[in-house]
Amino acid sequence: MSCLTSSFCVALDVLGRALHYEGHSWSSPTAIDTVGAGPLSVSCPVSGRCIAVDGDGAVLVFENSVWSRPVTIDPNGRLTSVTCKSGTLDFCVAVDSNGNALVSRNPFELK
Repeated sequence: MSCLTSSFCVALDVLGRALHYEGHSWSSPTAIDTVGAGPLSVSCPVSGRCIAVDGDGAVLVFENSVWSRPVTIDPNGRLTSVTCKSGTLDFCVAVDSNGNALVSRNPFELK
């Protein structure tokens, strides 16, 4: 789960679904990555924009209330966590199960 403010949060579940909160209520669960290992971590550096990573080495981008398709950035590792610099879209770091760190200067261009 990632909450940028008290009025914007995104949560992931074990079924490959995401929910988002925008100030008054949670959305219904939306399937974003149901094939393979599913999403494991999410970071929301700017309101309305998030990046999630999955166990198959892919990232997904949430923007304008829509999730992108998974884009593989680490075919040799299981992406286990992601974080982005708060307040900006130009610096995110993901780590994989092999101990590697992957840096993206603008993950929102991946979709």
